[in-house]
Amino acid sequence: MADLEEEMSDLVDKANRLVCKEGRFSLNVSPMAQDKVDKLTLVGKIVADKVINKNKVIVITTKAWVPTEGMTVKVVGENLFLFIFNAEADKRKVECQAPWNIDGFHLILRKPEKNLLPREINFSKTVF
Repeated sequence: MADLEEEMSDLVDKANRLVCKEGRFSLNVSPMAQDKVDKLTLVGKIVADKVINKNKVIVITTKAWVPTEGMTVKVVGENLFLFIFNAEADKRKVECQAPWNIDGFHLILRKPEKNLLPREINFSKTVF
């Protein structure tokens, strides 16, 4: 699991530092890593008028979701997080029990989209 977290974190860091004259570029990810991302990762956006502290997000989600195998939370933007689960069943449980809120603010969860950075994912619609 540490390898996936390191690879994801490395890709996000690299993508955030790159500039492309043509506006788009691609980073190649191994098919095995892509499969793990698809099965174990959710991107979450908290709809709030203030920045929510990462530690608060970790405490609230860990207590509410009770992941049996654990999870990692990474900040990838303002109120934008990666939730990387260690077990596919934990991720599915969280998806099925949505909607969620963090400190009274709505948390929109999306699956990562291939070739899109987390900040490029559309969070404009949600279900209650």
